[in-house]
Order: sequence, then C-alpha cells, then structure tokens
Amino acid sequence: DIRGLTFMAIANLLQSKPGDTGKSPMGKKAWELMECCQFVPVKYLSRYSSFAAGAGSAPSMSMYNRNQPRDDGDVPNSYFPKTADYGMIYIFEHVEGVVGTYPATEGFLYLLTTLIKVAGCPSDLGSHWRLRPGCSPYIEYVTDFILPRASGTARHVKPLPFLTVADEGRLTSRALEVVEAVLVRYVVPLALDRATLSELRESNCLTMKAANEELGLSSNTSAIFCPNDSLDEDDADDFSQDFNNICLYPQNVDPGSQMLEVSYGEPVSLPKTPGFFILSSLLSTSKGQLLQIIQKLISENGGSRDIQSFYGKSVMSKLLAIALFRETPPSFSNSREYNELVGRQQRNQLDDASCKAAMTYLLH
Repeated sequence: DIRGLTFMAIANLLQSKPGDTGKSPMGKKAWELMECCQFVPVKYLSRYSSFAAGAGSAPSMSMYNRNQPRDDGDVPNSYFPKTADYGMIYIFEHVEGVVGTYPATEGFLYLLTTLIKVAGCPSDLGSHWRLRPGCSPYIEYVTDFILPRASGTARHVKPLPFLTVADEGRLTSRALEVVEAVLVRYVVPLALDRATLSELRESNCLTMKAANEELGLSSNTSAIFCPNDSLDEDDADDFSQDFNNICLYPQNVDPGSQMLEVSYGEPVSLPKTPGFFILSSLLSTSKGQLLQIIQKLISENGGSRDIQSFYGKSVMSKLLAIALFRETPPSFSNSREYNELVGRQQRNQLDDASCKAAMTYLLH
C-alpha cells in the first residue's frame, strides 16, 4: 500500500498546472529516473522480448521458475522467477498475487499514465545504455503482461487471483488508462514519409474537426485529442519514422559494455512508437491480443448497456455506434449474448422473430 501511494503522490506532483503548455521538463526527468530505478527491468526482459538484437517472444515453458508448484496440468503460478531483480513484476506476481490485491501495481500504472500525459513517450529514453531506446518496454509491460494477466487471457499460467471484484476492476481500469493515454498522444501524420511539425499539427486539427462535425464528439474532443501546443519536433520525427523501415547500426560498441544487444555487429530495426504499436494491435486484421482483450472485457460485462450504467451516464446508442463505427455497422458475432441467442435458436428454444428482435435489442 505504501509503495502504491508513493507512486500516486509522485504522479500528482507531476500533474500539469492550469496554463502549462508543451511537455513537462520534470516529466521527462521522471522518465529518466524511472529508467535508472529499473522498476520495469528492461535488462532482464530483453531476452523475452524484441528488444534484444534478433527476434524474441514471451518466455517458453523451460524459462519459467522451476521452483513454482506445478499442479493443475503442470501450469505455473507465475511467468517470471521469484527474485526481486524483476522489480514491479516480482511484486505483482509474488507479493500482491498471493493476497489478490494490487495497490503497488495500480499506483505504478497511474504514474505511467501521468508521465505519458505530461511528457509523452520520449524516444531517446535509455539511449545511454541500450541500442533501441524509447518507452516501448513500459507500454509492453502493460499491454503484453498486466492486461493479459488481469483479463485472464494469458496463456501457460494460472489465472490471476483477485480478493474482490473491485480489485479486478481497479487493476484493469488502471492498465487501460495507460493505453488510452498513449493513443491520445499519438497523431498519424499527413505525410507518412517525413512530416514537419506544422504538418503534424495540421493533421491533428483536421482529425479534431472531423470528430466534432462528423462524429458528434465535440463534448469529448479535449479528452481524446492532445492539444497542438504539446506536439513538438521530436513527435514529428518519431511519428514519421513509424512508417519507414529504419535500421540502427551499432558502431564501436565494446562487447564488455552494458548494451542489451547480444549481436553487436548486426543492425537492428528502430523500434516503433508506443502509439503505433497499440494502433497496430487494435487495427490488425489478424486480431491482435489487445483487441481480443478489449472485446472480452466488453462482452463479459454486459456489452454497451452495462458500460453505460457503470459510468452513470445516459448516451444515445445510435450516436455511440456512429461515433465508433461510422458507416460500418457494429458486429456482435463474437459476444457472449449473441452466441447464446444463436444457440437457443438452433435448439428450437427461440423462434426466428424473437431471435431477430433480441439481436436488434443488442444494437441499441
């Protein structure tokens, strides 16, 4: 609890004040301090991710902690070894996971959200010791580790225990806030090869205008778009590079140095920004993991009707559908309620007219 409250206190001290414009220098310094503290142990995680030279993936079964109990079909309780060297991952899996409450992780996720809001995602973070710098390891910690564990979609590991439903809801909400903050900060440039700052801001303005006039989102524009004055030349460079395949060539790297890359002479690809990574996962035709998690969370919590009651706001379903899908009608073919209706119809427990009326109700 104390660790989580400390993270939240730091985040609150970093919050932008009324009238502040641009990125916060203190926020950038906080990112650097977080990198130094290794709360997310990038050095250890490099062998599990794409951040080592060459491709990688989640740890295989042979990499799991061999000292963990192996009942229930030889499925481990955790992904990573029980050692404090793994920072927040160790606390999450081996301390908080024992009791089913996650105050430290929730506080850390709140700090990540705040840093993204006030300072963006610095593309040069950690450049003094890793060839592939940036904030991607911290975002992947949320999208590839926390969210799959919290939503129950993680494979080859036992379900994450929760003491109460409220603990599950808070952890999931904090993780999704990080995803939201990254998407709000990301702007797709008009010129994909090389966008200037003015072109990037123009693209942001055009998108906001379309959201106001075509989608009816004028009341939410300030919450779902970053202000133009918070975009700078670094953003223009970073967002443009997302649409180009750029390789990094290590030069004169001492094999005895602390560089993460294991193939010192080989070029490695420049990492994409967190915004591009999340959008790719959401918009991929192969249904990325993040999209599957969001679909699962929506379908298992009563669909749009339950979301409305949860937030305590009355919204018009038709406007919501237009805002989300524009000319493409929404599909509930993967939802639990839809599958239940189809099953009842196939078992002759529901006639065609009643089934059609029930499906129509799902859309409203």
